[in-house]
Amino acid sequence: MAPSLESANTIGIDIQNSSMVTIEKLTVQNFEGNGILIQTSDNIVNQVKSINNQNNGMEIALNAERNLIIESEASFNSSNVNLLVNGIQVNGDQNYFVKCKFIGNFDEGLELNSSNNLVFLNLAKENGDDVFSLLNRAQVSIYLYAIRLLEMVMMDLKFSRIII
Repeated sequence: MAPSLESANTIGIDIQNSSMVTIEKLTVQNFEGNGILIQTSDNIVNQVKSINNQNNGMEIALNAERNLIIESEASFNSSNVNLLVNGIQVNGDQNYFVKCKFIGNFDEGLELNSSNNLVFLNLAKENGDDVFSLLNRAQVSIYLYAIRLLEMVMMDLKFSRIII
């Protein structure tokens, strides 16, 4: 079982003054703010679960680039104060999401507000609004998404739409 970081305080993990940070095999849950806030570049989040936070499960800030999120999960993040809470909200360019899960979040599973991000072999289901959201015509590479969509239909999972 992975170690757990849990509190009723604001943000679970805030990476703001260092790059090349690795967070691995950890559960971050029940925070009033974001589970994980990444404000720098070149970090790795591997096999991390961000669950039941009151703001985004994970958020990548505007100037944060080249972060790798792999085999991680952002699920059941929601708010009592009308915030549009996503599994992961991405504001920086050139970030990579590989084999992640976005399940049961209040708004989008993955919201991409930036360009040139790679989304590869991810699963999103049962999110409140959209599976994936690409805002402001963000350029993104979603590889094998069609295969994931087909698998979701075949497994009779509910999902809504992709906004481009």
